[in-house]
Amino acid sequence: MTSSADGFQKAHKSKLNSLSVKVRSFDEQLDEARKTIGESELLQSLRNSLDSFHITHMRCLALGSFTQDSPARFQLALLLELLDTLKVSKCSLYDPAFDDEDLAYINDMERQSSCVWSVDERSPFLDVHSEHILFFLPHAPLSLTEKVISEESPQIWLANHLIQHTDRFTKLQLYTKYPLVSKLVHHINSATVNKVSLGAKADDDGFQPFTSSRKRKSQRRNKFKEPAIEYDTVESYFKSCKITNDFEDGTTLTGRIWLNSFSDLALHLIET
Repeated sequence: MTSSADGFQKAHKSKLNSLSVKVRSFDEQLDEARKTIGESELLQSLRNSLDSFHITHMRCLALGSFTQDSPARFQLALLLELLDTLKVSKCSLYDPAFDDEDLAYINDMERQSSCVWSVDERSPFLDVHSEHILFFLPHAPLSLTEKVISEESPQIWLANHLIQHTDRFTKLQLYTKYPLVSKLVHHINSATVNKVSLGAKADDDGFQPFTSSRKRKSQRRNKFKEPAIEYDTVESYFKSCKITNDFEDGTTLTGRIWLNSFSDLALHLIET
């Protein structure tokens, strides 16, 4: 009987110790992640890009389970640093992957932080002008991107680089499946082409390379021509879109301790 009682006590004590270690371990890992992010070029670059905006709210989706997953923990660390840097008053999060520990942490932050935290599948900020909301979607699928653009009309969009995130689709495939995303991609591409064209005109020395008529005919014959797409038929709240920060073409994001936490991240400005 004594042996049985001792065995129960030991097992109970071990379980409590394991739980306390797990909680302490998460806090320590999050502190380390925040220190890494706080000293990073990534955060400094974002501060510079966002300095001219008056951001009062943040909407964070597709974060993942940050108590269980290392990349999500670094993404949470960036969120926390941005909340402090921008002095955001309200932060709304949602991810169906949140477990009880994630939700407990968010509830604690709601009690301890000067920023009001909430978990909302539907945005509570629909009455807030979107120029004051920073949307942060670290690894959102295109279906969620299309849905949020349609329902929440974001302007300041920190998420997967829309060009890189959609390059597996043809223009027609993207337009058919995700019309709003395809229109944004079209605007980004148009802005890039115009920028390149202006640069080429400025550097033009008058020399035109010679291409034989046979080669020109071959190029025309072999070049795949996608069908013309009428992007104006896609009803939208925006007039243009540009990428304002791609973090040195992604070099600021790679080869770091956070691994793939911020792969393909870019700051987009969706102009209305």
